[in-house]
Parts: sequence; C-alpha cells; structure tokens
Amino acid sequence: MRAEVAGPLAVEAESDGAAYLATMQTEVAASARLATTGRFGRRKARAEHHAATEQAGAARASVRATWDEPPRTPESLYAWAGQAAARRAENDPRVAEAHHAVETVHARHKATQRRHKQERLALLVSELGADEARRDQFGMRTVNPHRNAHDARESSSGSC
Repeated sequence: MRAEVAGPLAVEAESDGAAYLATMQTEVAASARLATTGRFGRRKARAEHHAATEQAGAARASVRATWDEPPRTPESLYAWAGQAAARRAENDPRVAEAHHAVETVHARHKATQRRHKQERLALLVSELGADEARRDQFGMRTVNPHRNAHDARESSSGSC
C-alpha cells in the first residue's frame, strides 16, 4: 500500500522539485546579471532580480508547505523526491489503515501460536502425563514422532 501511495507522490515531488530548482537557477542568473550590468541596464536588471527573488520565495514556501523541505541540488532531485514522497505517504490514511491491519494480523497470529502451544501441552499431559509434558515443555523432548517411527521400523525389521 505504501508503494502504491508513494508512487504518484514521487512523480509529483519530482515535478515540484524540478520547478523549484529552475526558479532558484533563474534567481541566481538574475543576481549575476545584476552584479555585472552596467549603469544603463541596472534598473531593468534590478527589476528582473526582484521578480526572480519573489518567485523563488514563493516557490520555496510552496515546496516547504507541501514537502517540508526543498531539494538542494539537481543531482539529488530524484532521491529527494523519493524521500519526500515516502514521508508524505506515511501520513496517508490508506497506509495507516494497512499498517493497522498488519498489526492486527500479527496479534492474531501470536494469539494463535499461544493457543496452539497451550493445546499441545494439554494434549501431551493427557497422553503422556504431567512429568513427560513438563520435560517436553522445557526442551527435553521425549516425544519425537520421527524418532518414534524410526525406532518402530527398526524394532519391526529386527524381529523378523
């Protein structure tokens, strides 16, 4: 379920992260143009830098609101998208419901194992007596169906 939920989220995170990184690159380029522009082009460069800074701030806020933190580099975008999608998938109600269902099944399985152990012990007590059942319970197994069958075969072939 987690993978089913995280798949589309990873695609969305990768798209949002790529848009964020492109906006950051635009801001860096506008900042570089502002630093190298001469006297006559400074007003236009300042306006471009201001617009790019505002877009970058909006993109950063959007990514943080949706994915907690923005990607750092284009090289880490794919890994970031996977991690961000996984974090967000953990909060999805379908994943929580599936996790709860798995925990319920594990609890039932453990209860069944305990019940089987108690039933086996009760059967051993009724068949072999309390002392033999206690020995078996503590690992001193006297009841071994494979050994009993082997011994029976040996004794039957030896008596012929």
